[in-house]
Amino acid sequence: MPAQANRSLVDGLVVLQTLCAAGGPVGVRDMAGRLGWHPVRTNRLLQSLVLAGMARQDPERRYLPGSGVHVLAAIATFGSGLLRRALPELQRLAQETKAVVALGVLWQDEVCYLYHGGPDLPAGEALGRAVLHPVGDSSIGRVLRDGLAEAVLRHGSADQPHWSIAVPVGAPPHSGLACTSIPISTEPASILPRLRACAQRIADLENAP
Repeated sequence: MPAQANRSLVDGLVVLQTLCAAGGPVGVRDMAGRLGWHPVRTNRLLQSLVLAGMARQDPERRYLPGSGVHVLAAIATFGSGLLRRALPELQRLAQETKAVVALGVLWQDEVCYLYHGGPDLPAGEALGRAVLHPVGDSSIGRVLRDGLAEAVLRHGSADQPHWSIAVPVGAPPHSGLACTSIPISTEPASILPRLRACAQRIADLENAP
């Protein structure tokens, strides 16, 4: 970490991320255990997030994401324009391929899925539906972490296997686009032209005035 970096700010963001990913109320000792930190330090950071409106406490004094998180999420989604502009393309790709389509970004050692849905799933349910996934088990993670032009992974059990194939979006890439739940009988390369074309359209839309 650069010498000029603010350690408290970085740690506060780590706490906020962990809190949002918890999926429910989290006590101080539980949070400290997840992070491997001392409870006193963890509580101080959580209280700072409460003061900033990014966290709140329930009647049992456990912590939950605050209203500021939702405001930040809405501003970030609108401000970046990525999801707003990509959504029609993602839905079109799902209809064309009949596959589950995912748009994700790399965050530390995990992939955060901004969109994850199939052709029959309403867009509102596909947004943020599958949030975090280990980078090594994700075709999007492999593309973004290893700088690949494409990544193909085999998923599922022995009796129900399927393919996942991903390509980068943007130059340099800032996100990854994938089709998954592709039947094992399908040649993954047959999906690539549509996947790459969709990734290019999304990149072009982002660069449009």
